[in-house]
Amino acid sequence: MLLLTAADVAQCLPMPDAIAILREAFAGWQAGKGRMPQRVQLDMPDGQGITLCMPAFLQGSHAARTAVKVVSVYPSNRSRDLPALHGLVLLLESETGRLLAGMEGGAVTAIRTGAVSGLAMDLLARQDAQRVALFGVGVQARTTLEAVCVVRAISLVKIFGPTPRNVDTFITEMAPKLPEVELQAADTPRSAMAGSDIVCTATTSATPVFLPEHVEPGMHINAVGVFEPRKRELPGETVVRSRFYVDDVAAALEEAGDLMVPLNAGLVSAAHIAGTLGQLALGEVAGRRTQTEITIFKSVGLAIQDVAAADAVYARALATGMGQEVNL
Repeated sequence: MLLLTAADVAQCLPMPDAIAILREAFAGWQAGKGRMPQRVQLDMPDGQGITLCMPAFLQGSHAARTAVKVVSVYPSNRSRDLPALHGLVLLLESETGRLLAGMEGGAVTAIRTGAVSGLAMDLLARQDAQRVALFGVGVQARTTLEAVCVVRAISLVKIFGPTPRNVDTFITEMAPKLPEVELQAADTPRSAMAGSDIVCTATTSATPVFLPEHVEPGMHINAVGVFEPRKRELPGETVVRSRFYVDDVAAALEEAGDLMVPLNAGLVSAAHIAGTLGQLALGEVAGRRTQTEITIFKSVGLAIQDVAAADAVYARALATGMGQEVNL
């Protein structure tokens, strides 16, 4: 089995490649080329964290692969100077069940979630979108920002977070990676949103991070931060006004608080879902219809993303001689 570190994963899966790989993966999933049970979620007794088990099978363009990810999410780890997310992805040969690789799951999760954000923005945001409001300054915010800059010619990003010092650190770290983009700290959610074309939320907030009146015509909103039915980053009124897309309907109706909270309040029904990312990738549903329409993509994260990403990492590692072979 080949063991791959977080640095190995990052080197083997650059963001432009990751976006293209997930476009194919979602199209394949929509076409019935995969299997994915609902993930198992184990909540810790003290409420400080959760552990997830996420298996899936996907028939890719060159091979059939199975992957299982075990990932823990502990938002309070930031106070301990520890990552909020720890994980491991195991990649298996589907024909035999043979273990092919084990790789650091935090990097896989961050890159593939950033990539799905980039894919959604490419399919739904206005072609002339240049200005971004970014909520969150964690690992996921970093890869989301990287992805949006791949699919659109971004000139300005305004970043809001509850701790100004963390926002400043984020800007200091990201500025050298995006030299053509102006990064600004926003002092309020309203100032972050004002004049923006794309809004990205990558937080662990249980309540909306902006107000309905902050949303302007023509915005595209990507919500990728939370995946629990009682937590939401978006106001219900904004969901009602939007053309709303998800990564997977069944998963969204189980886990997407951004949809379930307004649904349970009677503000929308399941029919409010305009389509999935796979349907968009295959052209089975329409995306943005006007320049002034508000579009939303809500992601809870799918195991098929891990399969596709892990398979690509493994193939690149074999080709470049990266990783460490171990016998179990």
